[in-house]
Amino acid sequence: MRPRLRVVPDELVRPILDEAKRILAEIGIEVRGARLRERLLEQGLKLARTADDAERVLFPAEYVERAIESAPKNIPLHDRDGSPYTELGGDKVHFVPGSSGLQVLDHRTGETRHSKTRDFIEYVRIADGLKNLGYLATAFSTNDIEPQVSDAWRLYLVLTNSLKPVVSGAFTEHGVPRMAEMMQLFRRDKADLIARPMSIFTVTATGFYRYSEDSCQNLLDCAEFGIPVEIVPVTLMGLIAPGNARCRRARRHHHGADGATGHAGALWRGARDLPYEDRHVADGRDRDAAPECGIRRDRQIPAAPHSGLHGAQRR
Repeated sequence: MRPRLRVVPDELVRPILDEAKRILAEIGIEVRGARLRERLLEQGLKLARTADDAERVLFPAEYVERAIESAPKNIPLHDRDGSPYTELGGDKVHFVPGSSGLQVLDHRTGETRHSKTRDFIEYVRIADGLKNLGYLATAFSTNDIEPQVSDAWRLYLVLTNSLKPVVSGAFTEHGVPRMAEMMQLFRRDKADLIARPMSIFTVTATGFYRYSEDSCQNLLDCAEFGIPVEIVPVTLMGLIAPGNARCRRARRHHHGADGATGHAGALWRGARDLPYEDRHVADGRDRDAAPECGIRRDRQIPAAPHSGLHGAQRR
């Protein structure tokens, strides 16, 4: 038998899910991306001013339940060569590298410093050789590359130094297509990439039930390229944070499993989505601080031209 960690008592699971669905139906989500908001309204959803001056999209419980039912229960990930490698879903737990590295400890000198491309390549090659890692993560950004292409640069380094699948994500509103086209180079065509995905992309829901323009466009683009999505809810801190574990879980499920699947269901039936906390175990640090979810403001910069790795420092 496999051991199981239960953080929430069984008798609280249903009330937490019911509270999350009630929030979706009565308060809704502020969808700041015009295209995604239009797609949701085309599905018959309504706008209302429920909590502040912003119009919010309301998600009735029956709509959320239909969207969840249409989503796959398991998501297979394939390696760079297209062979099945790991599967997400059920009670499976995968250990992967963390996604919040801001500096590195130089194993040669003992110095703590900003990372460089060489550090990232060494990390990828080491992680590629560790058979118990379910897949890789674009764990940190290098400081010797132009910020406009840093998200694509990390993915490029993973794809050229490892066969394993990877969890990644775009730093900007229009970063997903160029990264998807990079992965498509290892498939016959776009349809083959959809059929045999090699990556999960992170999309962030920000505070107080809101999806930013960047997050909305990333969701649309991931659906277009068939990239499975993980939702990282940014938990509020301080006096306005949820008061207890039950409230926090309700908010996480509102942003994650229910809210995101509702978006995905409006994009295309069978869209692949997993809430972040149900997908993997990282390195034990605060999972809400992952840089690829766009929280680090220094990484929210204009996207580079849609033509690959312009400006990359060749080595």
